[in-house]
Amino acid sequence: MGEPEGTETAARARRDQLSRSAIVFLAVLVGVLEQVGRFMPAQRPRRHLDISWMMGLDLAREEGFKHGTDFVFTYGPWGFLASPTGIDLASQVASGTMRMIAVGLLFAALADTLRSWRLRVVVASALALLISNGGQPDWTLMLAIMVWTLTCVSRGVRVPLWALALVAAVAAFLFQVKLTVGLITLVMVALLVILHRRRVTALAASTGSFAVAFVLLWVLAGQSLTALPRWLRLGWEIVAGYGDAMAYCDANILMIFMVLAVLVAAVTTVTARGLGCPARLGLLGALLFFAKLALSLPDGGHLLPGYAGVAAVVTVLLGLHLPRPARWGSGGILVCLSLLLSIGSPVIPARDTSIEPFTTDTWGEGRADRLSSARAELIADLDVSAPVLAALENHPVSVDPWEISAVWAYDLEWRPLPVFQQYSAYTPRLDAENAAALLSDPERRVLRERVADHDHNPVWVTPAYTLALVCNFEAVATDGEWAALARGVDRCGEERGVSTHEVEADEEVTLEAPDSSLIAVRFVPQPRSLGDRLLGVTGVQRNLLHATLDGERYRVPEVFVAGPLIVGAPEGEAVLFDLSAATRISFDRAGLLEIVEIPLADRESE
Repeated sequence: MGEPEGTETAARARRDQLSRSAIVFLAVLVGVLEQVGRFMPAQRPRRHLDISWMMGLDLAREEGFKHGTDFVFTYGPWGFLASPTGIDLASQVASGTMRMIAVGLLFAALADTLRSWRLRVVVASALALLISNGGQPDWTLMLAIMVWTLTCVSRGVRVPLWALALVAAVAAFLFQVKLTVGLITLVMVALLVILHRRRVTALAASTGSFAVAFVLLWVLAGQSLTALPRWLRLGWEIVAGYGDAMAYCDANILMIFMVLAVLVAAVTTVTARGLGCPARLGLLGALLFFAKLALSLPDGGHLLPGYAGVAAVVTVLLGLHLPRPARWGSGGILVCLSLLLSIGSPVIPARDTSIEPFTTDTWGEGRADRLSSARAELIADLDVSAPVLAALENHPVSVDPWEISAVWAYDLEWRPLPVFQQYSAYTPRLDAENAAALLSDPERRVLRERVADHDHNPVWVTPAYTLALVCNFEAVATDGEWAALARGVDRCGEERGVSTHEVEADEEVTLEAPDSSLIAVRFVPQPRSLGDRLLGVTGVQRNLLHATLDGERYRVPEVFVAGPLIVGAPEGEAVLFDLSAATRISFDRAGLLEIVEIPLADRESE
């Protein structure tokens, strides 16, 4: 009896080993297939809000800028791997390699989750390719770790210490690609540690691995360890301020679909038989996080990663022993999400929900020609006049508010502000950091564009920075759309109050006409209701603050509403592109409105 049993055990071990080898081979194959039609993909260098910060990360790497010292962002020193623009061959190849590895690992994790399915290889391949289309390679790698973690937790699998240490090291890497992605991965590590039988040993192994990997990666990227606390502090402040500053409050059919999908998946999780409490909490937490991501800003860059996350969680559910109705319900959600995730894929034409991919001839002689062509198209689109460019020569330049692509197109000497795209300075502290940096270098010149983001007033996006710009800079060249600003003397006097008003929602107040002063307002609104604020935690925003200037409606983040918000300036104020003075203002919430004026010295008398 012993010999046959031993023989059967050995045969099973060989089959399992063969199966693992096949999965590894297929994972490599799926990773390579993901590149078909867009080998080593990159975003096309062009005029675009998101493309500009991507180009900024590439340029920062080329120039050797220090994260936390020269600039701060939610992306770290390895952030250039997330979405390269093709202007640097090394970062493009590294990002493409990372993408192949991430997709292969996601396939392996999905195949393991669906191990009881006969068609698991086909289903896992299709899902890996679709889910990876909904996010950057760092996001795909994080989803692979999440699927593996939630599957282990759901099955009660004991994770070896070496595997836990490896995942902690990957979390350190992802942390330095993008702060939020690293945090999510770290949560997965924490979940594995909490459920480990040797909890103290697991904590020591994961903590040590994370710390060592973090320091080595940071130093390897040429960064200063002394700048690390500042990068973490200000980077997190950008993350924390995002919701109030950028969230949309207009519902659409895709948002409604996401809510329904999450509700069905949550009910399935709660009612699944044999699913332990830690697994339920992990699955529900992931569902809520990805739903909030998709609901916070329903554009392609946020909807698709959110949908990808929900699809990954639903796949884990399908891999469990669910009742048939729950399995069919989860399967229906996954099919619908997969159709949405196909947006922007090489198979289905891209729509406005996805940034247009641009594949350069990575190895061929045509690479330089294609980049030259992209530069020529970008220059034609930007259309910065010769006098403006001449005024920037031989000076360090920052770009306002965000079009960093101009730095690459015109080969400018870039010196970024701490938050190098002004709209990302979501809090008063970040605004003050930019204002201080603006005034710290008298040789700095600013290339400023007349442009607005979404439904925001461009003069109100960063009040302290804008005031510092108006008070201390002058336009030395302008062409109507672009202006070159140079440092002058401080020509602003002390602010003085004009009038104060207790106003009701939508009550209009008449504004003073500017003479030789800036006219500005400060507003203290009544707070949103507790219900609205709690609902905002889920990503669904209600009653966000708006202001109406002479019939034009703008979103106003509440952290900036205390201003001063400039509403009028003397005629011919070129720094503000001849801002038209408003005659009346109202807010859609009751509160205390103060009108102030800031005297301006005549430039000719300086």
